[in-house]
Amino acid sequence: MDDDPPPPPTLQLTELAFFAALARIGTREHIIPVRATAQHLELARRLADLDSDATIAERVSAVLLEYLPSGMATIEAVAEKLIMSKRTLQRKLSSEGTSFQRILKGLRQELSIHSPGI
Repeated sequence: MDDDPPPPPTLQLTELAFFAALARIGTREHIIPVRATAQHLELARRLADLDSDATIAERVSAVLLEYLPSGMATIEAVAEKLIMSKRTLQRKLSSEGTSFQRILKGLRQELSIHSPGI
């Protein structure tokens, strides 16, 4: 039906990540999508929605949600998007009691719960 609400943003991202992974498996090549878009999901809006009290970990998670489908979820890319050096990002995450790898792993686990089996 046309009146059905759109799927939740996390499901949209999971589907994008799934299709990128499927393309990699099917071609046995490291495919990096040139562009991936999801209805109602833009990084700028997500970052703007985070209030000024948002933690660095929350901001990193928001950026990672955008970057995971493209295969570009690196600390360097996230630090650049947040306009800080890799080392500064590591230091700020450490002061919050976490790390980039811990956030990335947790986000992947969370997304895998909602993704179709491969």
